[in-house]
Amino acid sequence: MNTPIFSASTLLHSSSWRRRFAGATLALAACALSGPAASAHTYGMQTSNYNDRPTLQATIQNLTAAHTDITEMATTPSGEWIIVAGQSVSHSANFPSDCLSKVFQYISMNLEIDVIAFAPNSSWMVIAEHLAWHSAGVPDVALLETKILDRIGVGARLNELAFDSDGSGWTLISGDWAYSTKVPSDLYAAIVERHASKRPIEQVSIATDGRWVLLADDWFASSGLNSSAFNWLKKWQREQKSLDRMMLGLGGNWVITSNGAYVPDMSPGIEAVEYSIEHDGTTDNIWQRMEDLNIAGVSMAIVEDGKVKWARGYGELEAGTQRFVRSTSPFDTASLSKFAAAATLMTLVDDLSVPLGLDSNVGDVILAGWQQGNPIWSTLFTWLYYGPYYANAFLPLPYQDITLRRLLSHTASMVPHGSTSYKPGDAMPATVQMLFGHNSDGSYGGSNMTWYDPFLKNDGVPHTPGTVWDYSGGGFMVAQAMGEELTGETLAQTAQSRLLGPLGMTNSTFVAPLPPALLNRAAVPHDSNGVALAPADRKIYPWAAAGGMWTTPTDYAQIMLTVMNMGVSPSGQQLLTPTACQQILSDQAPGSTRYGLGVSLSKNDVTPGTDGFFAHNGAHSNAAARMGGHPTREEALVVFINGGHDDADGFREEIYATFKTVYGW
Repeated sequence: MNTPIFSASTLLHSSSWRRRFAGATLALAACALSGPAASAHTYGMQTSNYNDRPTLQATIQNLTAAHTDITEMATTPSGEWIIVAGQSVSHSANFPSDCLSKVFQYISMNLEIDVIAFAPNSSWMVIAEHLAWHSAGVPDVALLETKILDRIGVGARLNELAFDSDGSGWTLISGDWAYSTKVPSDLYAAIVERHASKRPIEQVSIATDGRWVLLADDWFASSGLNSSAFNWLKKWQREQKSLDRMMLGLGGNWVITSNGAYVPDMSPGIEAVEYSIEHDGTTDNIWQRMEDLNIAGVSMAIVEDGKVKWARGYGELEAGTQRFVRSTSPFDTASLSKFAAAATLMTLVDDLSVPLGLDSNVGDVILAGWQQGNPIWSTLFTWLYYGPYYANAFLPLPYQDITLRRLLSHTASMVPHGSTSYKPGDAMPATVQMLFGHNSDGSYGGSNMTWYDPFLKNDGVPHTPGTVWDYSGGGFMVAQAMGEELTGETLAQTAQSRLLGPLGMTNSTFVAPLPPALLNRAAVPHDSNGVALAPADRKIYPWAAAGGMWTTPTDYAQIMLTVMNMGVSPSGQQLLTPTACQQILSDQAPGSTRYGLGVSLSKNDVTPGTDGFFAHNGAHSNAAARMGGHPTREEALVVFINGGHDDADGFREEIYATFKTVYGW
């Protein structure tokens, strides 16, 4: 029995809730209809299993030739279809007559058709502005009616209803509002991600075989689409075509439509960055640059007015899987770990119960550890005593000059420059092993040995600690050991209890390898061709402070905001003292290099009230990262990329340069 749903709410016009733009050109998939080009509409089709296929193709061709927008299209579980374009309705033979009658009735009332949706059992619903009607057998219909009436009651339009493939649930969309019940978890995650990224949903389509797609402004998420459909959606992103409608049919078939070009709103900073990436004297959108550079996935957060205003993902966590990048997807931060590690160690400096100061040296820490009950052959003492042999230098360590301040500012004349990696299945080394240059093959020493090198500048002149700046992952490894010597816990544990936990950074860790709960949803490393590495080739970086952190841009921004706000977290906790934050953002390096504690500094002083900013980049062989923060302007950027080394490094700098241009840094 049909059930009417109606309200006396004021009618809304489609221009107030659905974005349509003109200006695109016709483009069709390989097996799509051929026909005359049109200047304002774009369609892609794979239609072999739709009923009355010639009529479907002719309908698309005629609408294209007439430059007419498609406002709704739907298919039944058995392959019949309907297309609505304003007051015009086209349909296949044998389309359900009762549904068709309701569509024509609403159109005769001068109402716009917003939704035509079929459940797997062939039950259906039609929604037109403030009216709705459904057949018998609609899943969970009482709840669905309630939600529709609630939205109509507040004067809102419903712009999408999609039934789950197993016939048990549905998702309902109304502007920036959504309600879902018993839908696939990955589709629900896409709806949540759409909300987090502040993109309006155009459509959700679920096929009876479980495939689904969500179109949201210039972004989409999908599962199970064949490569042809998936690649056409990506192509339209690059070409800035609006992603308007997609109809998923039997046998993997599909129709996608674009009613014109997507014209970005350049007033929000995020879209201005997305659509004006600077490179080689020209600009492109982020989708095109990812294609040009074989970048699989990007995650970005932008801070405005002292809070994360924008958090968006682009592309895939693993190429070819349709596992879309979420704002909650952990990425390899590489050397952006150093800023987070420095902030973590400064919480120990702030803690009067921990005998660690910025100017504490290695000897001070060893002695303090003994006084706390550490064994004589502690990590640092073992390294200090046997280090010359393993370093093949037989140079004593000037331990009284190797201070925490110099280690965190790269002024302690320490090597190596970077940090070593391990393979899945390798036993993870202890801190003492890493200090001795332990490698994945079980050897020690060599280029991974952490030690003092007075000739690290290769200029023939010996340099004592504090006299030169030279980037050193090994120095951060020693700083990590100093903290661990006095706390009796790993840096990962200290960071979790003193920083990550209090900041609510639930998608972050220094633990290596990644715990399964994070690994299963983390970005996968890719080579320079955009090919995901095989599981056995995905490197692990246990040098935590130097480059072992995994996090999201949103999480990472919490540490930046805390330092920018002189130790007060976004939730109002005093996690660091103002003095500690001032030290982090103060120049600690001799010469022309401006470097604080774990972070590079602009030419101007980086304190509230000045026009200075801080920044850092990160690079592993299959990942790249960039961050920058401006305390006075209360603005920041964090970008993570799961792409190959050279192109990914260049891309992160393009995004950062574009961001600085857009925000006037």
